[in-house]
Formats: sequence, C-alpha cells, structure tokens
Amino acid sequence: MNLQKLSWYINRLKSMSTSEISYRLKQRGMTEKERLANLGRIKSEFSIQFYDDMWEIFHTDKIPFFFSWAERENIRQTYHDHFAENYQATLASADALLADKITIFGQQLDVRHPPDWHQDPLTKRYWDYKFHANIDTRDGKKVGGVKWVWELNRCYHVVTLAKAYFLSDDEKYAQAVCKQITHWIKNNSPYQGVNWTSSLELAIRLINWTMALAFIRQSPALTRHVFETVFQSIHIQSDYIINHLSAHSSANNHLIGELAGLAIIGISFPYLPNSQALHDTGLFALIRETERQIYSDGVPTEQATHYLAFSLDFSLLAWRLAELNEIRIPEMLLERITVACHFIRTIMDKHGNVPSIGDSDDAWVVRLNTQSHANHFTSILNTVSIIVDNPDWQVMDMDEKTFWLMGEKCLITEKSETAPQTFTSHAFKEGGYCVMRHDETIITFDCGELGYLTTAAHGHADNLNVIINRHDKPLLIDPNTYAYHEGYEWRDYFRGTAAHNTIVIDEQNQSEMRGAFLWGRKANTKLLHWESTSEHDFAIAEHDGYKHLGVTHRRSVFFHKPDWLVIADDILGTESHIFEQFWHLPQNCSLVISDDYAIWTPESTTGITMFWDASELNFDVHKGQISPIQGWLSNHYGHIEPAYVLRLHGETMLPIRLVNVCYLGMHTMNAQLYHKKEQVLDIFREKDKLNGTKNE
Repeated sequence: MNLQKLSWYINRLKSMSTSEISYRLKQRGMTEKERLANLGRIKSEFSIQFYDDMWEIFHTDKIPFFFSWAERENIRQTYHDHFAENYQATLASADALLADKITIFGQQLDVRHPPDWHQDPLTKRYWDYKFHANIDTRDGKKVGGVKWVWELNRCYHVVTLAKAYFLSDDEKYAQAVCKQITHWIKNNSPYQGVNWTSSLELAIRLINWTMALAFIRQSPALTRHVFETVFQSIHIQSDYIINHLSAHSSANNHLIGELAGLAIIGISFPYLPNSQALHDTGLFALIRETERQIYSDGVPTEQATHYLAFSLDFSLLAWRLAELNEIRIPEMLLERITVACHFIRTIMDKHGNVPSIGDSDDAWVVRLNTQSHANHFTSILNTVSIIVDNPDWQVMDMDEKTFWLMGEKCLITEKSETAPQTFTSHAFKEGGYCVMRHDETIITFDCGELGYLTTAAHGHADNLNVIINRHDKPLLIDPNTYAYHEGYEWRDYFRGTAAHNTIVIDEQNQSEMRGAFLWGRKANTKLLHWESTSEHDFAIAEHDGYKHLGVTHRRSVFFHKPDWLVIADDILGTESHIFEQFWHLPQNCSLVISDDYAIWTPESTTGITMFWDASELNFDVHKGQISPIQGWLSNHYGHIEPAYVLRLHGETMLPIRLVNVCYLGMHTMNAQLYHKKEQVLDIFREKDKLNGTKNE
C-alpha cells in the first residue's frame, strides 16, 4: 500500500465514530461470507408455480405502475400530440444505440451493442473482473474515473430503447432491451466486478430495468425465459442492496437512492420473496432519510444543489408509485419535497437556471426526458406543481418526464401568468443561504456549512460565496465540479476556495481536504444579520475557517434595489497576512479593466461594473491557466472551458476592509456613475453603522 492510500485510510478512520467502526467490521465479516458463497455461483431458484403466478401478474399489468399498458394507445396518441419533437429524438437516440453510439456526460462515444460492461467507455481500458470488495474504485489512474463505467451500467439507454418500442411498436427496440439486460446478467455474475461495488449503482440500474420492462411488458421479445432470468437477477441485486446500505458517515444521497430503489422494486414486484422487507426498509427508511437530508427550510444538508435534485428525483419516484398503489405515506415526505422545491424555485430564474453549488455529476435517476437540453430542476418542479396543485412552480412548459409519471393531467395544468410573491428575497437560515431578488436579478449568498456528516463529501470550500444572475444570464458564477476520482489536482481546484467568489487567506482553503470526498478541519459559518425591504436586502455572515491563522472573514452583502450591490469584506486579525479576493466570470464574456474598476458583459442585454479601492489592492486576470490551475469552469461532468477570473490581492497587517461596489446593468463609464456609486456607499455605511459591523 502506498503512502497516499495509507494516509487516506487513516484520515477516513478519523472521520468515523466508534459505532461506525464496529458496523464496518461487521460488514467486512459479511463480505467474507459473500466471497465464499460466490464460489458456488449464487442463483435464485423458484418453483414453476411461482414463476407461473408472477408472470401472470406482471404480464397482465395487475400492479399499478406510472403508466398502464392497457392505456397504451391513448398514451401514444397524447404523446404524439404534445411531444412530437421528443418522439423523433427518442427514435434517433434508440437508432444510435443500435448503431453502437451512446451519449455519456454529453459526449457521443463508440460503444458496441450490447456493450462490454467492464470497459471504460472513454479510455477504453478495462476494470478487473474480480470479487467486488477487491476493486479500488477510488483509483482513477489505472482505468479512468469509475463514474464513466458506472454511468453505462446504470442502463439509462435501455429505457430509451424500451420507450422507443412503446411509442413505435417496432419490435427491434424491444429485442434490443432484452438483449442488453440478459447480456448484462450473463457478464456480471453476482458480487463480481466493478458493477457490484456500489449499492447506489445497483439501485439505479434496477429502477431503470423496472421502467424498461414496463415499456415492453407485452412485447413478444419479453419471453417467459427472459423474464425469469431478469427476475432472478432483480432478486439477487435487491438482496445485495438491503445488505449493503450506505450507513453512518456514508449515509448521504447514496442511502436515499438505495432506499428508493428498494421501495420501487418492493412495490413493483410484490411477489418477490423479500418484497415486504424491500418495501418496509425502503419506503419508511426513505422518509426518515429525506427528513435528515433536507433541512426544514428546504436546503439540502449536503450543500449541493445538484444532489438535492438527485435525491428529490428518487423520493418523487417512490412517493408517486406508492400513491398509485394506495400505500399510505406519512405527510412528512411530501412536506420536505415541497419545501425543497420552494428553495429551488427561489434561487431559479425564469429559464430554469439554478446556481451550481457544491458537487455535480449530471446524474438523473431515470432518463425519460429524451432531449439533451432537458432540465432536471424544472422537471421536478413541474411534477410537484401537479402533486401540490401549485401552477406557479411550473417555470417552463410541461416536460416529458412529468408526463410519464403523472399522466395526462399534467397537460391541462395552466401556468400562472404572474410571478408569485413567495419567490421574492428570502433567508434560508437553517440551511444557510440568503437569496436577494428583485425583478430579474437573483443574488445568492452562501452562509451555510461545508457539507453533510463528518466527511462533508459533496461540499465545496465556498463559505460566503456570492453568485449573481440577471436577466436569466449569469454575472458571477460557481465554476461547478468537472471530475471526481479521475480529477486529482482538478478535483481539488474546483472544490477549493480559490474557485469561488470569496476570500483566500495565506493561499489556504477555508476547510482542509483529506481525500476526494473527505474533509478534515471544517469552516463554520454564522449568519449575523438579515433584513429585507422593498428598497434593499442586507445580510452579514462570517466563518472561522482561518481561525488557526488567527483570522476571521466577515462579509456584508447589501443589495440596493434594483441594480446596485455592495460587498464588504472584513478580514479580522492582528498580524500580517496575504489575502486574495476572487471573482469568477461567466463563459464567453467581454472584459474591460482599469485601475479601480472592471466591466464585463456576458450578453448585450446585461453586464456588471465592479469598483474597488485601488489604493488597497493589486489586481490581475486569469483565464485557462494550468500552473497553478485558475480560470476554468465546467458546464458538464467531464468537460472544462476557460473563463475569466479577476483576482484582487495584497499583503498587509490586519484588520482590513475591502469594499466592492457593483452596478448591475449596461452603462457607459462616466462621472454620473461614479457619483451614484458614492451615494450607494453612503447608504450602505449608514446601514452598516446601525448594525454595528464596522471594521474591528
């Protein structure tokens, strides 16, 4: 074992409680039993009568699903009437799959039909085919990032093929579905290979298989033999999940996905021998975890907007399927889903854009929206808008995924003509976000914690980060994620403090990185003040991430509506320190910079002018820099693009106050603009004095 791996194990052990260590030792014992059992080639055997009964129940559509085979003709006609473009996109995607082309993380790759399930579709290198516990999925150097092969094995593409059959009645698609799934089963023996290393991956795969089987339910291609083969694998995989649930410090969105997978399998296949255990463990533990992983104000405890959508996707699928099967669910589940949607809607612009906060890997649970530009967040809001009867949450036109889950009633929901009052400025004090809104301006101020549980796995060192969107265009951005285990120094950059619109002290991150998904010392943030009126919003927060340096960072954000913003950074301490203030600009914007201001315009309809005190600061601009890494953004997992970053910096005795004044709009630089800037500063100073936040 090399020193890097040894260091990771030591740090991971430090993040565990005594009870977690005991739990993981027990899990290791169970793994050894699986290793021995695997020598006998695990297989589920059922009686002929049992197969007869379950085939009859499944084939005749007796268990309510999201859509009914009996209503197929009506569904197809409605689909053609409302989603004509999607129909063509579905068939084009299905035909591409048959021609050995698949799209993964936005890249079209050559992958044969059916695939080699153990080959990384990007690097074309192979994962070892051996007992799952002996595979190190954290090592991205040998093969590539494990997410690429996992993405293939989630079988999203199988649903595309199955949907193409349901809509077109062309048997070649149903035959392809059966060929793909049975080929996977034949080439992925239980507990063998990279595709048995994560319970979450098994859960997503089973959800997609279940959806695909429903689409081809009465196709001649789905023979009794094929069904029995798939059914046995579903039984073995669901049994694996229930015995390998993510727990303790690993119990983040993975656990929600695993529980939702168990619930969906337990409801969809009630004749499984373990169906009651799947149902009970899955559905009711899912309710508990949803309460734990979404604050009462709707903010995700993981502090990652993408993973909030991911978790909501799981919860909605399980909730909707339970509702269709008349299973009573405690109201808390829908309540947490609802407040989470309120948080999403508050930070979302009218085109469905949501700030990328924390980690993101572009994951969906099941891809029922065929078109590449499908929006995860608006789809969730569309679905929930029907469930809770709130048309105001329908930001854009009703999407295809909502149609498959909710049926025709989603097409008669009328969108609200006016923006609801609830989506004005709001402080999510428990979760840690102050959102300042006015007309088409949205400012998101991050004053939350690093992440969830002791690992804070998907959090970024972004305390006091500010993100700005105006006229549905970004003005200040969060650069996103790019890569996980294959990212190495890029992984560290994108989740580091210098990749966010905040302050870096002595070239250190606010929180300490100990692994790709592991944090050590963590910054704690406190919201000190919040007020909101029709004229202004004002928030003050601070964090202790530099306490070990004897430094506190306090930030005041004052939004003088409609188009002026003051950001004041108090760097509090007593000794001399290096400070850096970063501002990350959107892609493809123009930039003009002078001694005491910068102007950048991402679009001709909007822009931002930022003023600073030139006597206090040095400044430089970076774009596409490699050493050290700076000036990049990632629009999708696995993709990076160069983008401007403005860095204001210096070294001085503390305390010091840095004040940036921003005009949000298009304007020619002149004396009038300078005069207005000074007026806004005077208003801010009076508010600042009243709140006792002068530089200490």
